[in-house]
Amino acid sequence: MQGRYLGGRPPYGYRLVDAGPHPNRGHAAWDRRLHRLEPDPVTAPRVRWIFAQRLAGRSVARIARALNDAGVACPSAVDPGRNRHRSGRGWMLTTVAAILANPCYTGRQVWNRQRADRDGVEPEGPVARGREVQ
Repeated sequence: MQGRYLGGRPPYGYRLVDAGPHPNRGHAAWDRRLHRLEPDPVTAPRVRWIFAQRLAGRSVARIARALNDAGVACPSAVDPGRNRHRSGRGWMLTTVAAILANPCYTGRQVWNRQRADRDGVEPEGPVARGREVQ
């Protein structure tokens, strides 16, 4: 939304930076500031490397194994204060897969996206699942 970050934990490879005063006068009166994402100079090259390896045809498991073999700190080890519930021992296959599937990295993130399938109750029947809304 106009280059502003709306909230939540920044994705791995990014950090939050100040983007100036809030445009809403009420929020600005409370000294609230806008934030935007900026590539983190330490972790952003790792994300680019992960995507380059996948584009070169490497499997997700091979990428995770290479990161662990190189001793690259996993996302939960980079920021242990915000990841107390995670071990931080190493890269998992699911972590690499989540990075590759995250729309924040590919530029396909859409605000207020809604699913196209709904669970609905038919008037005379069972629950309908996976129907496409037209």
